[in-house]
Amino acid sequence: MKIALVIACATLGCSSGFEPWPYDLEEQEDAGTTADAARPGRDAQTPNDTAPPPRDTAEPPKCPSGDGKYCGGAAGLDDKTVYDCKAGVFTIVEKCPVQCDKGACTGDALLCENEQWWNTEISYGPWMCDGWWDTDLMVDTKTKIQLRHASRLDHEGVYDWGWMPEFTDQVTGKRFRFLHLQPSARYTTKVGTIYPAGTIVGLSGGDSKETGYPIYSSGEHLCVQTLEKYREVFPAGKDACK
Repeated sequence: MKIALVIACATLGCSSGFEPWPYDLEEQEDAGTTADAARPGRDAQTPNDTAPPPRDTAEPPKCPSGDGKYCGGAAGLDDKTVYDCKAGVFTIVEKCPVQCDKGACTGDALLCENEQWWNTEISYGPWMCDGWWDTDLMVDTKTKIQLRHASRLDHEGVYDWGWMPEFTDQVTGKRFRFLHLQPSARYTTKVGTIYPAGTIVGLSGGDSKETGYPIYSSGEHLCVQTLEKYREVFPAGKDACK
């Protein structure tokens, strides 16, 4: 019947836009679907197809600043342990009794790398403030502040002017305290503990709202308060260090 219709159309001069009956469309669509399904690789992989192996994009382990000695805190390890790092592999060198700083144990002696702040130039004072002699030293913000001698922590607290730890020097018997230290870097907080010489108390400040600027501080410095005049408690002089 389809043949007859085609012949009739040709005889009558039908346009080239002749469309087949619906059942012819369905047959063509079914045939096309069957043909497509039979073509390998169109919708699914054949058994011989293999996916390329995934690329390894992970970087090899590295030491934070190259090979060398580190305190564990720099790599998410124990912050009171010294590690030796080579090609990203950490091995334990020493466990510190007090603390680790710059890849070495501290708290048993002064470290020469850390500033001996008692020799720093005085920028203001000393002047009497509520029974304490107040002295400002020209120390940059976030400087590591170490204990000159073994000292007992008598009190500590965070105030509008920053963190303020108070100590009694176990060598001289003199009381002193630091003002405007960073509240986020309170390294000595166990009241009654005697911390050895060289222990890092915290970091200096004075240049931020958290450390008293601009109401209680005019800028970065270290403020030391003593019950006797500053130089009677902290005479100038370079101390032995390692």
